[in-house]
Amino acid sequence: MNAALALLELTPRWVLAALLAASVAWGGVEAFQVQAARTEAAHAERDKANAERDVATLTASLETARADAEAQRAEWAAKLSEAERNAKKRETDLRDAAAAAGTELDGMRGDIANLRRSLAGATASAAAERAVAIGVVLQSCSQKYKDMAGVADRHANDIRTMMEAWPK
Repeated sequence: MNAALALLELTPRWVLAALLAASVAWGGVEAFQVQAARTEAAHAERDKANAERDVATLTASLETARADAEAQRAEWAAKLSEAERNAKKRETDLRDAAAAAGTELDGMRGDIANLRRSLAGATASAAAERAVAIGVVLQSCSQKYKDMAGVADRHANDIRTMMEAWPK
């Protein structure tokens, strides 16, 4: 230890001051580097936590979107199924109505054939009464045809409106 003190007494003071300054500077650089590494590590941890939070948020949003899409698909499938059932029922009703109309038409054909046969031997006044009755029936049929045409036109307009309004 005495030898070290003797060496210090022989060394000029400016060299000792320079060595001391260099040691302090080196320690400051080391301290700065350690602090920078700590700060960088803290930033990295914060960034990692933020990224994990963002991933969790996006995952939750994705799951919510998937659930919403599945619910929408199920709702549309139910509506489609209901529409198909309703269309089948309407088709059955239309076929039944057409069959009933066919039966009525067959009956009318028979009535007209009987009327023709009976008109041959009828008096003029009886033929005139039947002609008036037939005119009333034809007028009633004409009004019903007119009404049916109006219903068909409104139906066609409704269908066109739905088709134009349907999302593309």
